[in-house]
Amino acid sequence: MEGKADLISNQLGKEMQVAVRSALLGGVRPGARLRCRARRTADGAMCEANPEASGFAILP
Repeated sequence: MEGKADLISNQLGKEMQVAVRSALLGGVRPGARLRCRARRTADGAMCEANPEASGFAILP
């Protein structure tokens, strides 16, 4: 986001833990990949709680 420090993009392509609202995950299976806008919090990375459809995807 403009005006905010980028603390996550250096992790692109790497495996990392990200908290996601369970309602967004549906029937996701282990090994799926997630694409979302996330932010780093004191508890770790967190995906947007209410992402736009174009900003969230679960990939096999």
